[in-house]
Amino acid sequence: TGENRGRIYDKASRFPNKAISICDEAVSVARSLDEACMPTMQCTHALLNMYTTSDGICWHRDIYENDGKSDHPVVNLCIGASCKFAFKHNENDDERSVILTNGDVLLFGGPCRFILHSVLEVYLHDCPNWMKMTTLTPYRLSFTFRDSPEVCGREKEFKYFRVKENLVGQDEFQLPPPTSSSPFSSLSSTTTSNNVCCNEKKRTFDSNKYCNVTG
Repeated sequence: TGENRGRIYDKASRFPNKAISICDEAVSVARSLDEACMPTMQCTHALLNMYTTSDGICWHRDIYENDGKSDHPVVNLCIGASCKFAFKHNENDDERSVILTNGDVLLFGGPCRFILHSVLEVYLHDCPNWMKMTTLTPYRLSFTFRDSPEVCGREKEFKYFRVKENLVGQDEFQLPPPTSSSPFSSLSSTTTSNNVCCNEKKRTFDSNKYCNVTG
């Protein structure tokens, strides 16, 4: 990305089966807690971002074509260093935040699909022991899983993303009504944004934390 982050965006089949199975299980757990608000999803694509400094990413919504054109959840898996993840529904709302650590799985969908969110800071000093023993430079990996069949076969269009150039249309975006699934007609179909998720409920999930936004 040219902004202290490495990036890979590709179809889900190019990623390890274990990672995709974690996505599927997270959605299943979320729906068991709140089936009325959390839709199903079929993971078609995955985004991998690598954070190598303490810098996070600015406030944004995941509104672009390769983020998915529906209210189906976006699922995030955090590996390595921890971070401070903040979120709110609207610009004027008070922000809330959660610390994401190695192995945390988070998602948002349904009425919270287009929530504002930001990675405020990456805590490179707070990483798992296996990372401290195997690398001189800690990092954070963010796997984000998306249901975006509309861009199948067009993955190369979304290979690169630079915030200053590609994070467009955010101010003009209008939250869709509950019955709308395609609020993208007036938006640029440039590239995807970054991390996703939020924190409202937590439960044990494969010995890691699980977070789900429901309202």
